[in-house]
Amino acid sequence: MINLLPFEVELDRTDFGLRRGSILRAEISRRQKIALGEITSLRVHGSMTDGQADGIGWSLARNNLVSLENHMDFNCALNSFSKTIYNLEGICPRVINASALGQR
Repeated sequence: MINLLPFEVELDRTDFGLRRGSILRAEISRRQKIALGEITSLRVHGSMTDGQADGIGWSLARNNLVSLENHMDFNCALNSFSKTIYNLEGICPRVINASALGQR
């Protein structure tokens, strides 16, 4: 994430949805300050059912891409505001145990 605004913002909370057949939900609830021009990364953690894991494993094994939806709430000195991204395509998630997915 890059803060292209001319002032510091604080990421108050965010909610992610990973789409690959079904939606996998995860959220980040800790606040994070982002300075003007700062580039920052967010780690998303969440759990999934066996069926969701199989679907993601199947897609990753075939190099199919997934999409991400995201809602973020920000605070700043001027005003609080929200940003929603409905369909960010072309991402390829890194999965810790990817070799085990889709092999059941």
